[in-house]
Amino acid sequence: MIESLKIEYRDHFPELWSGRLQLRKLKPSDQGELHRIMNEPSVQRYISFSRETTGLPGRLFGHFMESYHTLSALHFALILRGSCRFIGLCSFQHWQENEGRAALGYMLSPDCWNQGLATEAVRTVMTFGFEQMRLNEITARCDPANLASIQVLHKCGFTEELLSHEGIVNEQGRLHRLSRYVRHPLGKASSNSDTLLHK
Repeated sequence: MIESLKIEYRDHFPELWSGRLQLRKLKPSDQGELHRIMNEPSVQRYISFSRETTGLPGRLFGHFMESYHTLSALHFALILRGSCRFIGLCSFQHWQENEGRAALGYMLSPDCWNQGLATEAVRTVMTFGFEQMRLNEITARCDPANLASIQVLHKCGFTEELLSHEGIVNEQGRLHRLSRYVRHPLGKASSNSDTLLHK
């Protein structure tokens, strides 16, 4: 099967809208705020990027630009409507078009937490994923201590898989435990795709 959607999105990246947000492709003008947000200590606690990547604005932005070429991931910049301010990202990572699988990830500037914006962004990309990308499964990994992100997942219909604790090794060489969540439209079995989340 030809991966036709990846070809289409490479040429014409989707643009989505919700009540308070515009979701679009990253632009060079977003680079400064992207770097600032990803280097916030409260954000870095829950993301999987190394400091070698997040510490250099050009390298960080280049990472996302490369993803737009390969389309192994779809990274949507979150823009507040009205102010046109960049406030974070909401992404489908590990996208397997032929299998209909992708993993969800998101992060917001800390001053935008607790306003329902993460839930709004996730619902918007989730609807797009099921209806336009023809996904039959969306997964996510979340730190059990990140209660705000867990709440967002529950609001959006994700369920935790039992005995699903996984982990990554952080920069200090310690195993970081994560829980795995899944969302699907028709009750199909879950996959092994995953990513990190942040409210």
